[in-house]
Amino acid sequence: SLFCVAAEAIDVRMEELGATRILNRGIGDDRAEDRYYTGWDDWTPQLWKSMQAPAQPLVREIPKPVYELSVVEGDAKSDNTPYEKLVPVGSVPLKLSENTLLTPEGYDRDIRH
Repeated sequence: SLFCVAAEAIDVRMEELGATRILNRGIGDDRAEDRYYTGWDDWTPQLWKSMQAPAQPLVREIPKPVYELSVVEGDAKSDNTPYEKLVPVGSVPLKLSENTLLTPEGYDRDIRH
């Protein structure tokens, strides 16, 4: 199964490199009723405690938008339509190397690798 394979690989490699585990790896299931929040909400307080950090409140507010979008005249298939890449401040665009659909057809969200 490919479920959480990246997290497992990082976890194993950190152990191989001699990292000290402060907490077991948390696993969230995007297909669970509460999505990944069930695992996250259970795991996060343990993380703060293991790091001896103040507990953070569980807040799920939608952040303010970084960009403002507007409709412009033109044809999306034409080279004459104004276009500007959206690149968040402090980030670098990466070349897409794989674009494989991971969710079954008809799933409510498009999740890709």
